[in-house]
Amino acid sequence: MADEIPPNELENAANTAHPGETPNAQAAGETGKGKPAPPKKPLTTLESVVSESSNLIGNTLKLGLAGAIPYTFASAFPSLKTDTAILSGAQIASDYTTSLQKGRKYTPGNLLESAAIGTAITGPLEAMFSAVNKMPLNTPLDYVAKAGVWGGIVYPIFNGMYLPVAYLIRNRTFKGMGNYVRENYWPILKKSMKYILPFSLLNVFFAPASLQIPIAAALSFVYDRFTAHKGEVTEDQKREKTPYLVAAPTAAAKLVRNSVKGLYDSVYAIGSSISDLYKSAPKSISPTTSPAPAH
Repeated sequence: MADEIPPNELENAANTAHPGETPNAQAAGETGKGKPAPPKKPLTTLESVVSESSNLIGNTLKLGLAGAIPYTFASAFPSLKTDTAILSGAQIASDYTTSLQKGRKYTPGNLLESAAIGTAITGPLEAMFSAVNKMPLNTPLDYVAKAGVWGGIVYPIFNGMYLPVAYLIRNRTFKGMGNYVRENYWPILKKSMKYILPFSLLNVFFAPASLQIPIAAALSFVYDRFTAHKGEVTEDQKREKTPYLVAAPTAAAKLVRNSVKGLYDSVYAIGSSISDLYKSAPKSISPTTSPAPAH
């Protein structure tokens, strides 16, 4: 497997392709002209309910898709069921621990991206292993030829496939992809060959075919842990101290509380309006009583 692509590098590449956009300036609360951004208008109860409902529904859908994408692919290709689960899980674990190490938040959207990347590389990686495993290993020259094909052909092709796929899934645009691949292809390929290739060759030479992809996923995960360094993380990217699985019930409870409060406020407003209307109505004079005559 290729070196994991840190999401912040992808974002930097996208920012390079769009120099007019300055998300960091917006995060600092400033406009492009250096003027302070206008203060945000506080949300009403109804707007808060709608916003929280939208976020909760959106995150739930993303979590569902993160499981549905590998499951659907595995159902379509039953022979790749195990490898799909392994590579998707390895990609999620690698991206999550990298974000944790860097202090960057890992959202349900990031989890969906990781699952999609792991699923996308399953087919090509399985095909590469299958093709190389057909090469015989009867003589020393066979080992040399197999090592040359694996390191000289398979590794460059896989990196050339992985980088644009991961960029497209994480950024959802082709803009900036060419610059990112040109800037990172050779550095990542050289690092992969230096640190992973020796162990990967042992995997190709001696491991059973059923264990080759799990071993490759484990090697990539360990490599990512050693090469992931803490970098500058913007305020909006910082990891929240409360994990999402803990924060989700809190958000749901807050949504219910705001909904009940909004319903109570509505009923109270209607009752107050009816009360005010009753108080403002003119009182009729009883026919049995009359004002005393003026003396």
